[in-house]
Amino acid sequence: MNVHLENINLQSTSGPNHFASKLIKYLKKKDIFFDSLQSPDVRLCFIESHRRQFDEIPLIQRLDGIYFNNTQNYRHQNANIKRTYDNASGVIYQSEFNKELVTKWFGTHKNSATIHNGADFEKINSVEPLQNKALDKYEKIWMCASQWRPHKRLS
Repeated sequence: MNVHLENINLQSTSGPNHFASKLIKYLKKKDIFFDSLQSPDVRLCFIESHRRQFDEIPLIQRLDGIYFNNTQNYRHQNANIKRTYDNASGVIYQSEFNKELVTKWFGTHKNSATIHNGADFEKINSVEPLQNKALDKYEKIWMCASQWRPHKRLS
């Protein structure tokens, strides 16, 4: 199966782009390929499509959220995401929270699934543990990074 990716920058490590990189890595192991020079069997679009028209090739939209900060014009910010949602053959939600949020504002999609981001255990296992005496009193430490937004996080 050949998959075309839309709205992805594999040079970026932001959330959706990093997820796409992991997805490609593991789908290639399942003999799924990503050759933009060959005709696609399916299009996988992250968040929104910028295509003017949709064709007969199935479009799967992967959503990790929509805009809901009511201090901004979230209806305008969501307009193209909703257009893509309405034209998608299927939708993949990042989480159940995301699914509930999207279906509350956009309605239920006829064909959807929730697939969590997951972790790249090959990458995690390739990283050498940090050696620091201040950390010796802990058995395990987990760290992550995020772009904090006031409407998404506690103060």
